[in-house]
Amino acid sequence: MIAFVIAQLIAPEVILKLGITNREAIGRLGFRIGGPLVWSYSLGFILLPVVFLAFTNMFKGIASKQLWLLFTLLILIILAGQSKAAYLAYMTNFLFFCYLGFKYGRGKTMLSIFVLLILFLSMLIAYVVANLEDFGNIERFVSSITSNANDASTQTRLNQLSYIALTLDNNPYLGYPLEYVIIENGYGYYLYNYGLLGLLTYLGVLIYFFYKAWVSVRLVHFTDYDQRGKSVSLAYFSLILGAVVFSLANSPLDGHKVAYFFWTLSGLYYGAIYSTEVQTNFNK
Repeated sequence: MIAFVIAQLIAPEVILKLGITNREAIGRLGFRIGGPLVWSYSLGFILLPVVFLAFTNMFKGIASKQLWLLFTLLILIILAGQSKAAYLAYMTNFLFFCYLGFKYGRGKTMLSIFVLLILFLSMLIAYVVANLEDFGNIERFVSSITSNANDASTQTRLNQLSYIALTLDNNPYLGYPLEYVIIENGYGYYLYNYGLLGLLTYLGVLIYFFYKAWVSVRLVHFTDYDQRGKSVSLAYFSLILGAVVFSLANSPLDGHKVAYFFWTLSGLYYGAIYSTEVQTNFNK
């Protein structure tokens, strides 16, 4: 993934000829890094467990220098993607993981990492402010806030959500999708197409996965799992928490490429958890 992004920056014409993506890493809005997934929020979503696997090992005090370097590179890639959904999802996860760091990690190590993160982010924010013209999407968002208006991306999604009125007025329980509309919001998409029944089903799936992920975190941390298993459980939890936030921008549970990643990783994760549980009970 990192190699692909670097190739996009160094030789964008070669990547475009391969046909994997039709977008350059640097366009009219500056950096818009989406890697092979095209969209920056999709890239941000699938990188969640990798970033927070590294972060978990950091606050547990078992991260190698290579893992620290990987963490830094991935954070820079995500920041360069200019996805507001990714920013919100990562900020939500970082706040929650700071709590988890003090709960399951080493207190002094977590405090040091927290201070370093604040300094690192402060320097990045200062750089972005000083070079705002290179970050067109952020520049438009900041301008919209200062002028009490919506930027183009936010306004597009608000316009899409306005079609939900058709469902609410005609068939609120099962949906009323007489007009084909692309709604880049998971909650709005299910409400428009499948009514309250669809929205509640989608919310139910998210709540179920959130509950199962949190239960597995507690299971792994209060049984005889090794540190690797504990870190993986927290990394997977970051993906589920991220799915709740990313649903404001798309539908990560059924949105083509990201959905393949979500369901594959979920199957592998719960398969590993179940296999370990069975083996533990067998040994007893």
